Amino acid sequence: MRYSGAEKGGAMKLQVALLACAGLFVLASAGSAEPPIGSRVGERTIKQKVNDQAEAAHVAHELAGCALLTRGSAARELLNARTAEAVKESRERLGGEEECFANIDRNDLVDGVQVSFPPDVMRGDLAEELVKRDRSSAAQLPPLPLQKVYSRPWHAFTGRDVSVDEMATCVADTNPSAILALLDSAPYSPGEGTAFANLVPYMGPCLRIGTKLAGAREPLRAALAEALYQRLENPSEEVAAVAPNGADTASK
Repeated sequence: MRYSGAEKGGAMKLQVALLACAGLFVLASAGSAEPPIGSRVGERTIKQKVNDQAEAAHVAHELAGCALLTRGSAARELLNARTAEAVKESRERLGGEEECFANIDRNDLVDGVQVSFPPDVMRGDLAEELVKRDRSSAAQLPPLPLQKVYSRPWHAFTGRDVSVDEMATCVADTNPSAILALLDSAPYSPGEGTAFANLVPYMGPCLRIGTKLAGAREPLRAALAEALYQRLENPSEEVAAVAPNGADTASK
C-alpha cells in the first residue's frame, strides 16, 4: 500500500468527494487515484468510517470550509434556494471532488475515510462557515423584540422539524451574539457546552407551547447556525414576517 498525500501542519491532503444529497464526505489519499498495488483495475480497499462524534463533527466543519473555497456560490445557492428544483440544482453543483487538508486519525491499512452526516447538519456546517467569513457583520446584528411567529420560507427545505427551525430563527433574532459565541467554540468542546448553557434561557421562550427540545448538540448547532446565516443573508424575509403596523401576522 502506498500513500502520497502531502502533509501540512500534521494534516493530510485529501481528495474529497462531496455527495451533497446524502450528506456524505468520502476522503481518499491524494495518491489513491491509482488502484492499490496488487489489485485489479478499479478496485479499492474498504474505507474507514469516522464514528467518533467529536472527530466526525470536527472533520465535517473542515470539509465544509474546504467546499466553500471553490464552490462557495453553490453553497450560498443551496441555503438561499426557495424551491425544490433550486435546492436540487444547487446540491448537484456542490457534488464532485476537492483537495483538502483535514486532521483525521487515519488507519494506514485503508484507502480512504468516510464521514457521513444528515443533510440538515451539512446545511448548518456550510452556513456556519459562511457566517464566520462575514463575522464582523454578524457581530453587528442587534437583538430584536420577541415576536409571536417565526415562520420563514427556508424552513421548508432544511429537512428539520419546523419547530426546531422556528426556535432557531427566534433565537437568531433575539440573541444573535449568543449564537455567534456558539459558532466560535469547537464542536463537542467544553466551550461549546458553556455556549449552549448560555443559550438555554433564550431557547425556552422561543419554543412552541408544549414543545420540548431534545437531541444531540450537532443538529441543534446546525439549526442555530443556519438561522443566523439566514438573518444575515436574507433580512427582507425577517421584515416580511411582520405586518406593516409592527403587529405579528400570526400567533404561535
